[in-house]
Amino acid sequence: MLHVSTRKIAACRAKPAAGFTLLEAIVAMVLIATAAMALFAWINNSFANMARIQTANARALAETNALQFVQTINPMKAPSGSTTLGNLKVEWNARPVSDRRSNLGEAGDPGVFVVALYEIEVAVEQLPDVPRDTFLIRQLGFEREAYQIDPFSAPASGTTPKYAPKAAKGK
Repeated sequence: MLHVSTRKIAACRAKPAAGFTLLEAIVAMVLIATAAMALFAWINNSFANMARIQTANARALAETNALQFVQTINPMKAPSGSTTLGNLKVEWNARPVSDRRSNLGEAGDPGVFVVALYEIEVAVEQLPDVPRDTFLIRQLGFEREAYQIDPFSAPASGTTPKYAPKAAKGK
């Protein structure tokens, strides 16, 4: 018979098992999965924020370009219309918010223009990625008054006749 000393048996039993137990492996996988889910949620949120920022930047650029264009329009002459500037579609509709009146010169005398304040609704659409957006601006509309010779002022010889503006059209 084999005699095995009790010391050897006790030493074999006292040694810890090498490697991970099943429970330790499951706990490690749960911790890694939780950390990975938090990391993926953070990355997804970052990409969504970046997409919103890109859309907002594209919209701001489109509105700036549309505003630059609309500032060249005289709303008294072209109260509504639309145009395409590259991939930017701009539509406007103006309505007067003040009565038409003659402008005043430096000395307070009537000037050569009829003016009115307009509120312009501008719709901007940048194709294909930026959705339609609208904004309001106020802008001065103007029109040169038609002049007629003043019949009550007889010009002196060798001078030019005095001119008087026609009455401004009121609305």
